[in-house]
Amino acid sequence: MKRSLKRLAALMLAAALCLGLGATALAAEDGADPRALFEQGMMYLNADNAAAAVGPMTQAAEAGLAEAQFCLGSMYFYGDGVEKDAARALELYQQAADQGLASAIYAVGFLYVEGLGVEQDLDRGLELMTAAAEQGFADAQSTLGTIYFYGECGVEQDYAQALEWLRKAAKQGAPGGQEAVGEYYEEGYGVVDVDYAEAAAWYEKAAAQGHIEAAYRLGRLYDLGWGVEQDGDRAEELYTQAYEAITALGDEADGVQRLILAEIYRGGRIVERDMDKALELYAASIEEGNPKAPGVLGSLYFFGDGVEQDMEKALELFQEGAERNDRDALSWLGYMYVTGTGVEQDQEKAFGFFRQSAEQGALYSQSWLGYMYVTGTGTERDYGLARHWYEIAAAAGDVSALTNLAEMYENGEGMDVDMDMARELYEKAAALGGEEARMRLGALGE
Repeated sequence: MKRSLKRLAALMLAAALCLGLGATALAAEDGADPRALFEQGMMYLNADNAAAAVGPMTQAAEAGLAEAQFCLGSMYFYGDGVEKDAARALELYQQAADQGLASAIYAVGFLYVEGLGVEQDLDRGLELMTAAAEQGFADAQSTLGTIYFYGECGVEQDYAQALEWLRKAAKQGAPGGQEAVGEYYEEGYGVVDVDYAEAAAWYEKAAAQGHIEAAYRLGRLYDLGWGVEQDGDRAEELYTQAYEAITALGDEADGVQRLILAEIYRGGRIVERDMDKALELYAASIEEGNPKAPGVLGSLYFFGDGVEQDMEKALELFQEGAERNDRDALSWLGYMYVTGTGVEQDQEKAFGFFRQSAEQGALYSQSWLGYMYVTGTGTERDYGLARHWYEIAAAAGDVSALTNLAEMYENGEGMDVDMDMARELYEKAAALGGEEARMRLGALGE
């Protein structure tokens, strides 16, 4: 999931399709109506001839056609057929926005958020993006959802609010929204129960529209057999889809895409394994600001996977990921401090890192947090909170949480002894491969 203003050339086409324009343009003569000029400009844009589109699109924009003003603004924003000029783009977007065109309202909001062609004003930018989203503009809904997800642009991180906007975009068929909703069901994020089948269904929709991250994530589900029948061939097909799309982007690939490419080169599944190339891409992803990249690279140094094991480097990367509020990096820091691996053991620090991560829906951290509450490690013992965190992780199928929660029922820790519930939880954990749960069932007479 990432925040980005989609390339506005794509929005031009979307605007044209929403207006019901045909694939062919009218022959525009002098004095032709603005719609005919706009359609002629669109014909040239669709034919990758932006220079020829400038004339008719300018005439249509000057005649006051909002869609033409928006499209011409996009041409100035990207320098398509004209010299790149963010200030001129803003002027044209504003003209279209004043006529109520949602895509233009969104574009003006984006420029204010980024400070492009105008002094940065986050409040004004978010106000405009929200207005466009409330009009039902899917790109604005996707962007707002991602802003709330990461807590960017001066707003507090709010997974529930993020999901609300992303669902709206997804229901309109926006691939970014579909991928993001799928990610929610894969990861949980403390808002929805993990449901791999539901995640796969959303990824399938987005991948069919060419969404790169959705294709990669769906490939991983097929590889693991999570929510879908395990299918290595289908996984490789999806990995290849993602790989080819990213390599086609070249230097325009963003931090999320570079991380995917790094994983592909490290895995060596569909290309020859190349750790030098992978490390280069991990570094580029970190430089691009991808919050997940430091934690992923840190884990390689932690295990010595493809690189020489280096706990100091791993710690440094996990700390960088934690500064970006990445839940996996926070989990890693919690583990290092609770076990004293590569650092001086500090249970209170570990508890703090696990809590931050658990609140973002990380099952591993939720299970650890339950353990720390039940044992009074790094915090005061609290059976109620231990049960709370174990139940959340257990509901998502975490084997450790299921096993530890069963022990609480078996031993009556903070609750009445309930052997039936203990047995049920042990059985669930054992069915998921939990060896300790299987042993406990044996001790109970199963």
